[in-house]
Amino acid sequence: MVSLAMTEQFAISLDQTHIPTTLIGRADLFALPYRLPDIEPQPPPEAVRLVREIQLATGWSARTLGDVIGTTHPTIRALQRGRVAIAPRNRDYQRRLRSTYEIITRIHALTGRDVTRTNAALRYLGDGLSAVELIAADRPSDAYLAALRALRPSSRDRRIVGSRPLGPRGRTVDPFAEE
Repeated sequence: MVSLAMTEQFAISLDQTHIPTTLIGRADLFALPYRLPDIEPQPPPEAVRLVREIQLATGWSARTLGDVIGTTHPTIRALQRGRVAIAPRNRDYQRRLRSTYEIITRIHALTGRDVTRTNAALRYLGDGLSAVELIAADRPSDAYLAALRALRPSSRDRRIVGSRPLGPRGRTVDPFAEE
């Protein structure tokens, strides 16, 4: 037998769980009962930024850049699309990418941000290997020096200009020397 107390308790519990069917004001049918945090846009990973800036400074293709830093062009394409390779075949490529970026941005700044002059300086065959070949051989300091030599050729063909005038015998004249 159901007592009166049990039915009252059951009636109270139904009232507490009752969902109103009439809308008061204007309601959003798709509103969530909880608030999600705002999504902040994340900057692209560092490797994506470096690849993009190297290609803007040099105009290189993904294949050329991959050859220079020692990875494949599909890895470079994946970086361009924003997908970072989790386990690349060449684990050293990120270090080489950073050193390549450092060399190229410095040379690009010295050329006045001219892509053609930057490429010419990097591909210049002065005394031996070009800067691009030296970067590919993992010799970044030699590559930077080779590119600098390309921007400022040696002064073998230039005359040395002194700050003192030459005398009749081809010697410099010291204006403060007693005669």
